[in-house]
Amino acid sequence: MEDFNKAISLMPDFAESYYYRGTVYARLNQDQRALEDFNQALRLNPYYAPAYSDRAAIYLNHGKNVYGCTDAQKACAFGKCNVLEAARSKGDCR
Repeated sequence: MEDFNKAISLMPDFAESYYYRGTVYARLNQDQRALEDFNQALRLNPYYAPAYSDRAAIYLNHGKNVYGCTDAQKACAFGKCNVLEAARSKGDCR
């Protein structure tokens, strides 16, 4: 976590640093903080498929299927379809 905080302080416009810090928060079950970092990563790079995918997974896990499916579709449009495929198989997304 310290490394990502340092990277963000040195290069605050680098989307990947926010994304990777968000993945650490997600693994620590700090979903709100993870969402904040994924949101920032997407503000900086609106084509960043991993951030859409991981944000979709959090939304879907919290029953926010409209948001989750929208993000999963965006991730898939940019080449990362695993969350969308899993959500479709569960019936969460069309």
